[in-house]
Amino acid sequence: MPASEYTLRPTGTAEALEWLEAAQMGGTAASCPNCGDVGAKGATLRAPWPGRTGQNGRAALLRCGACGCGFFHPAEAADYGAEPPGGGGAMAFYLQQGAGLWGITANLEALGRPPGSRLLEVGCGFGFGLDFARRALGWEVMGLDPGPFAAAGRAQLGLPIESRYLVPGDRAFAGRFDVLTASEVLEHVPSPPDFARTLHGALREGGSLVLTTPDFGAVAPDTPPGLLVPLLSIGYHLVLQSEGSLAALLRGAGFEEVEVRRAGGSSLVARARRGGAATPAPLPAASPEADDAGRPHYRRYLRDAAEAAEAGGDLQLGLLARAYREAVNAADLPEADALWDHFGAACERRFGARPAEDGEAVPAPASAETLDALAAREPLCLGPVLLHRALHRLLAGASREATEKLFRHAADAVGRLRAALRAIGTDDGDAEDAAWVASAEALLCAAERGADGVPALIAALGSAPGDAAARREGRPLRTDAFRRRLFVSLVNAGRLEDSDTLADAVETVGRGGGILGDGELDALFCAAARELQRPAETSEAAAERALGLLRRLGDAAAAARAAGRGGSAETLPGPAREAELLALEVLGRWDEAEALRAAQRPGGTAP
Repeated sequence: MPASEYTLRPTGTAEALEWLEAAQMGGTAASCPNCGDVGAKGATLRAPWPGRTGQNGRAALLRCGACGCGFFHPAEAADYGAEPPGGGGAMAFYLQQGAGLWGITANLEALGRPPGSRLLEVGCGFGFGLDFARRALGWEVMGLDPGPFAAAGRAQLGLPIESRYLVPGDRAFAGRFDVLTASEVLEHVPSPPDFARTLHGALREGGSLVLTTPDFGAVAPDTPPGLLVPLLSIGYHLVLQSEGSLAALLRGAGFEEVEVRRAGGSSLVARARRGGAATPAPLPAASPEADDAGRPHYRRYLRDAAEAAEAGGDLQLGLLARAYREAVNAADLPEADALWDHFGAACERRFGARPAEDGEAVPAPASAETLDALAAREPLCLGPVLLHRALHRLLAGASREATEKLFRHAADAVGRLRAALRAIGTDDGDAEDAAWVASAEALLCAAERGADGVPALIAALGSAPGDAAARREGRPLRTDAFRRRLFVSLVNAGRLEDSDTLADAVETVGRGGGILGDGELDALFCAAARELQRPAETSEAAAERALGLLRRLGDAAAAARAAGRGGSAETLPGPAREAELLALEVLGRWDEAEALRAAQRPGGTAP
């Protein structure tokens, strides 16, 4: 079976995709490789297929109406064993930035298997999952992957990785393993049913499978390029699963307790168990929230593995960068301080200098640097690391004015990386997200200091990369939360006309349901404050609006306090009552104003 490894193969760009309207889709006669259905298939898009020329140089992504998967047609499986040796910029990118280590390790730890459990990872790539299972969980591990990155992982991590495919019907692995993982492999195989049955056969009775694969449901024109291009990987991915098609595939292969969920905006995570055990252990409950319980264990693994890696090498840089980001996200400032110093020392050893936090940005080259050239000049993880350095400084008490330039440097560094990636026909979702967050945080810095031109910068920023998936799944949008924060900053800075361009930010308060958070409560208060500063000719109508906002705020803050929340729920009611008094006086409602004052006196009862 083809291995899954990200060697930065040219797979096209988002601009090369031809999205098909419903009227263009028609029907194509093709047998579904996932379920065998031979009915006519509609097409979602067409794109150039690498290595093909002329009129037959494009492939269509067809949708199977029977099982719900998508598959490219016509398409041929790539020969991963024939890939050129990995190294240079491709290897540096994968180790420093591209490998999604948290998803790999969280899915393993969530199984709760004891030390001594036997793990087989098919398409293990460099072997991070194997290394975590061996080092942190005490499992016996083995990997299969014919690609060049696997050979590098075997050498650098000392892992038992065999340079081969898992072949259907191969009895060498039958019934040997307690856990079997296949991360981003299923989409590469020409016959998913054969692959799933082979995985089932390699497990012991009661053994667990963890499988990740791209989400066909995320294939849409509004999916950001950083997610869409790797998701499609045209020329390498053959079949893209939906939630329903993946669950049906695994059940059809004999798995029990099949669970499939979306993760990361463009991926599916499946867990399943092979039956037959006398006392089967059910799969532990898993959710994105429960997965976070494994973060401290993951952080320890990153630190320990970094200590064992070659000083200043790509592997150490990548492990330290991830460990530092984790420490900042956990607000563990002593750990973040130590890791920042360690990362700086690794950069100094490799590049002759520590990352610059101040000063002028590195000038953008006239054209995109090659990935090899960029990797020789600076860490490829520099942008996300600088973003977290700026957040680190904010947590430590620095002002936004002192961190604005650092946020912009972070966005610039990510821009250099993505330009080099796009030049070879690929992209990176984490880097795309880091670029948006860094730019958004820099914009908040500008708003807080009352800078000119903020509305134009808001328009240029656009939506957060993950919002398309969040909208499809009915989750709150990050852009909405950011716009509320920006609205609050502009009102507090006295940029009232600029804040009017974000009037819709208040409309999103409460859209997600449940108890309002600090940002939503702050937005209600600032919206009321903004109304009370309207010109005199509109003061009465504005005061009515302010009164409605303040009373809504009072009810929401009370609900938050009853739920044990602090923060704005505790600090805003006093200023909100003062603002309510002002609104009542503007409206000439003196009796209500006096009743509110009386309630604020000792022994009074607030309405």
